Amino acid sequence: MNEFKNPVNRLKNTILFFGRRNCNYSENAAKLIRQYDFNLFDFYSNDKSDSIPKKAYDLEIDYIICFRSWLILPESILKKVKKYSINFHPGPPAYPGSGCVNFSIYNQEEKYGVTIHLMEKKVDSGKIIDYELFPVSSNQILLEVLEQTHLKLFRSFQNFIKNFKKEGDNYILRKLQENENVKWAQKKRKVSDLEFHREIAAEISEEDLNRRIKAFHHPNFPLFIKLYGKKFYLK
Repeated sequence: MNEFKNPVNRLKNTILFFGRRNCNYSENAAKLIRQYDFNLFDFYSNDKSDSIPKKAYDLEIDYIICFRSWLILPESILKKVKKYSINFHPGPPAYPGSGCVNFSIYNQEEKYGVTIHLMEKKVDSGKIIDYELFPVSSNQILLEVLEQTHLKLFRSFQNFIKNFKKEGDNYILRKLQENENVKWAQKKRKVSDLEFHREIAAEISEEDLNRRIKAFHHPNFPLFIKLYGKKFYLK
């Protein structure tokens, strides 16, 4: 992240960008913003324990853009934005909240997607700017769908920033109008729902076990079973 010391050209719009550390897509998204000649202040989070730098609250912010950030932005920072706060959600409107790709695979959906939306105090509740669906094969595992999703999310960002630079706020307003009838699903899952599905009961059926392995098993977040107070992880 730059140290908030960059000279700011007041004739340009200022974007506060939140991305994910060690994510090439996040870094390339920030590069695109710079190429399109905006004032850019970027911050990359390592995990959910990170916090927003205090100096960010001193900035005059026209826009916030979140791309794969771990952070849930508080209302206090969203209120500072003069124009729009925009999030790139790695899931379709049918899957707001956490674990969207996991539950989509678990539910054996034939399509998945990505969504661009305005940010509100409540997570994944703002008006939808745009979304894109893509087919998912029944033999794809979690890591494969995740990679496909992150690529689609970046390509959606490329298209958004190009058109936004060309049309400005008119582009956002036009897309909001085009998608005004697209709504988020009411069911919004939490991290606790993910944890529940990662824990395997001894009496689980073979079919459900295989579905959970495909949808919830990740090398960094493996499935586990508890026996006599100890956890045993799937390798």
